[in-house]
Amino acid sequence: MAGSEMAVVGRAIVPAARGAGYLLRKLRPDISATALASIADDLAGLVAKTETRRLAELGVARGKGIGLRWNALVDTRTVGSGEFGSLAEVREYFDGLRDSRLVIVGAPGSGKTVAALNLVLDLLDGRVGPERDRMPVPVRLNASSWDPGSNSFGEWLARRIAQDYSLRLRVTRELVETNLILPVLDGLDEMDGDAQQPARARAALDQLNEVHWLARPVVVTARGDTYRKLSELYGESGLHESSVVALQELTAQQVADHLKDWRDVNGGQKWAGLKDKLDGDSDGAFAQSLRTPWMLGLTVQFLKHASVEEAAVLTEATSHEAIEDVLFSALIPAAVAAQPRDAQSRQRYSRDEVTEWMRSLARHGAVTSPAGGNDFALDQLWNLAGRLPCRLLHAFVAAVAAFGAMLTILVAPSVGAGADLGTAVRDGVAAGLVGALICGIRGYWPSEPTSRKALWRTYKAGGAKRWIKATVVGVATGLVCAICAFSANQHASAVKPLSPRDAAEGAGLVGVVVALVLILGISLTGQQQPRLDEKRIIRDDTQAAVNVAVVTWLVLALIVTVLTYARAASDGRLSLSLLALSPVVAILMTLVGAPMGISLGVLIFLARAKSSIRYGCARVLFTTGSGFASSPGPFLDWARGAGLLRVTGAAYQFRHQSYQEWLAAHSPRAVPR
Repeated sequence: MAGSEMAVVGRAIVPAARGAGYLLRKLRPDISATALASIADDLAGLVAKTETRRLAELGVARGKGIGLRWNALVDTRTVGSGEFGSLAEVREYFDGLRDSRLVIVGAPGSGKTVAALNLVLDLLDGRVGPERDRMPVPVRLNASSWDPGSNSFGEWLARRIAQDYSLRLRVTRELVETNLILPVLDGLDEMDGDAQQPARARAALDQLNEVHWLARPVVVTARGDTYRKLSELYGESGLHESSVVALQELTAQQVADHLKDWRDVNGGQKWAGLKDKLDGDSDGAFAQSLRTPWMLGLTVQFLKHASVEEAAVLTEATSHEAIEDVLFSALIPAAVAAQPRDAQSRQRYSRDEVTEWMRSLARHGAVTSPAGGNDFALDQLWNLAGRLPCRLLHAFVAAVAAFGAMLTILVAPSVGAGADLGTAVRDGVAAGLVGALICGIRGYWPSEPTSRKALWRTYKAGGAKRWIKATVVGVATGLVCAICAFSANQHASAVKPLSPRDAAEGAGLVGVVVALVLILGISLTGQQQPRLDEKRIIRDDTQAAVNVAVVTWLVLALIVTVLTYARAASDGRLSLSLLALSPVVAILMTLVGAPMGISLGVLIFLARAKSSIRYGCARVLFTTGSGFASSPGPFLDWARGAGLLRVTGAAYQFRHQSYQEWLAAHSPRAVPR
């Protein structure tokens, strides 16, 4: 075999081997204790890296900033009793609990998410030494994306981790069942939105109180008043076998010290009016509003960019609502003003654009989340374009693409073979109409599309034992396939059986190819590594569909090549063994069949890439003026960096629920539906 042909074969075998390894892992991933421990270690490292970044995005440096304090409550009605501690001591308190079940409560903006993040990072820091194989990995998830009425907690937990961190569902299920995951549910109070009765949150607690989860560790955060209401609803209590810690309000001295630190760094021009306001009415609305880290942080951020006159407007506010109006109104202008400008001194986004787009998100946050929560991922934003227009456009695009693909599949062979073109066109049009109808209905179907993960991105090679196992499996499977191929050819029901010699050559070739594919597929693609990137959801979904389409096309081209050689060998024109020496022929067959292959790929793409297509349709509608950025991904990433949004897992959220509620209430118009 020529050197160029060897190179072509080598380049062809590796993708095929990886594809075979992917299929094997999907059907039966490695969930041995050793593999799970290694995956847990990888997951712990990724969670630590991600949550450290999330903490910084909230404007908090770990171990620095405002000294939050907590108070362990005897019951949900008790105030000022039990043990006290600082934020750095939450982990020590948690480690001392008998059942490792903790509820963190506090007022809106009191720092519950910051406390949860610090606890997660502290627990990950303690996950060292030989005992770490038995220590669970704390994973923070937003509770609002869970619908207890349709999903058990264990199943939702496994699915969410699999989705957020790009792991196989069977692997995450095993991690959950073997107690290698410590769930940290952030935002229990956000599960029901503005509903009068927190039914979903109560159902969530009921599941966590069932026998299966009663003795297992879990951390929950919620607003204090909401958790108290949940504990009393239907005569039940809260999270069974748990301890409750309440985050305390900042003291007047802490507020004054923090503002003084800002004054010392940034100058005191705007300090006088603020200090007079706090000193003159230490228990007034203004002083009380600043006693949460959220509002105090917003005040400092506001003062950094405000003029002396604007600072005076803040100090003149007489109610908490008026103070929120001043601070929240300044967030978007400050974020827009902080944008880097290009060479022509133009801003990337205007103030009016950002305001309209953020209000669209605020008003339709529950629409973008299938569970009705307040978080949303990139593949759910098509709802913002209007469900009906987006589904209709999806149906139209799918129908047109399917019609063209079916027409090409039936007409292209006739053109190449010189057959009756008119008959082929007539049949192609009929098949195209049927395909257009089917794909159009699938595109319009109101179900929520699920994004898929790309292949061949998150795997690492195994060791010597894996190579030995792969060789045994590959050779055994290849031998079985060769025997089956030879037996099928010699069976009495075979239409045109090859001679025993040609059949043996073909069966041997099949066995060798299968063995090589399995050996390399199993050996070069070991356990899956977790990965988290909220911006890659659409790209991964598109790549997954394209990968399957291309692999299908290449497999069909290989089958056609084998059949062509087999027919030539049966006619005595060449030996079937020459097939192994001519991979170039397979490439030529692939190029000749490109129209049919591409058309088949289009059909597969339409069937598998619903999320990507809906996202693309939404972008078209956004471009025509449907109330959101024409490039949602870059805008959401910018908004997160500007402090308007935050990220939990692979989903976006508003920086704070109160800001989302304020934006929604101040929206001048609704997004077209």
